[in-house]
Amino acid sequence: YIACWTRLVESAGFVWNFYFGSRNEE
Repeated sequence: YIACWTRLVESAGFVWNFYFGSRNEE
């Protein structure tokens, strides 16, 4: 369960960084 949650957070963090990084450039 913890491992699954950690993977979810990692994936969400990547998307979060990608999304905000793209917006920050604009």
